[in-house]
Amino acid sequence: MGVTQQDIAGVLAYLLAAQAITATDGQVVVWHDYLTHTVPGLHAAELRPACRDAVRAWATDGRAWRIDVERFAAAVRRARSERVRAEESARGALIPDRLGADAKAELAWRKAAIAAVGRGASRAEAEALAWRTIGRRPPAVTAGRDVLDGLTGPDRAREVLRRLKTPAGEAATAPGTGQNRPTLRRHREGSERPANRLPRNPGSERSAA
Repeated sequence: MGVTQQDIAGVLAYLLAAQAITATDGQVVVWHDYLTHTVPGLHAAELRPACRDAVRAWATDGRAWRIDVERFAAAVRRARSERVRAEESARGALIPDRLGADAKAELAWRKAAIAAVGRGASRAEAEALAWRTIGRRPPAVTAGRDVLDGLTGPDRAREVLRRLKTPAGEAATAPGTGQNRPTLRRHREGSERPANRLPRNPGSERSAA
C-alpha cells in the first residue's frame, strides 16, 4: 500500500506531539514528495515504527536537533536494514535455489526479496515476490531415491551395517548383489520349501538300507 498525504499528516502529528518537530506551512506536501521519491516502495505500515525510531534517536542524542524529513527517511531505511538482518540471522541468507549459474537473475531475485523483507513481508511472501519479479517459478521439491531400494526392518538394518563396513573408496554394492547374494538366495530357497515336507533324517536312511 502506498503512502498518501493523509498518512504523512499522521506522521507529523505524532512527531509534533512528541515535541520533536516544528510545524510549518506546506509541511505535509514537502514531506510526502521527499519520502515517496527517496524511499523506494514506502508503505504506510512502515511509518509508525519509523516515528518511534526517530524519536528514540532524537531523545538519545539529547534532543539537540529537530527531526527533519531526511532524518525521518533515515529512520525508515534503518528499520528496513534491521528487519533484513534479523531475518537472515534467524533463517539464513536470502538466496534462491538453483540460480547460481545465472548471476543476473540471482541478483535481481535477492534485490526483490531483501526489499520485501525490509518493508515487513514474511520470508515466504518475499521469496514468492522475488520469483514473480524475475518471471520464473521456484524449483519443485522432489523426494530423493531411496538408496536402500525400499528395504525395511531387519533387512534394512543389516544393509546399513554392511555399508558402514565397506572400506573407504570402495563403492557399496546395491542390496541383493555382491556379498549378500548367497545369503539372500539361501534365505529365498528355504522360504520356498513346501510346508508339509519334513527335513530328511540321515539316520533313517541308513536303517532302511
